[in-house]
Amino acid sequence: MSISMLAAVALGGAIGSVARYMIDRLFTLTFGPGILGILIVNVSGSFLLGVVSAIILEQDKWPSELKLFTAIGILGSYTTFSTLMLTSTQLATNGDLWKGVLNIAASLIFGILATIFGIFLGKAIVQI
Repeated sequence: MSISMLAAVALGGAIGSVARYMIDRLFTLTFGPGILGILIVNVSGSFLLGVVSAIILEQDKWPSELKLFTAIGILGSYTTFSTLMLTSTQLATNGDLWKGVLNIAASLIFGILATIFGIFLGKAIVQI
């Protein structure tokens, strides 16, 4: 692994984590504390990873650094599966089991649908 590859992941990670924080804060400030911000991040991250997968990851013409920067760096730090699990566990242990279960189920269902749509859109863009 080269320094340029590590730098690509690190720079992308900084961008993705700041974006995740800002979106979560925006939803928390707008709608109050809850799971909506993390749900939006997980679904939009799934969609974006689908698009990036079809446009960049599956195409040989893109450099490895760009693939690492976008998929691992930006979107790897932007999507928040670990935060999803922690939030859902905290909801369940605080007596709100169904909100925890709903948070996981909605993230999985909408995340899969967003990924499928993202791949479809990405492939359509590549064909243009």
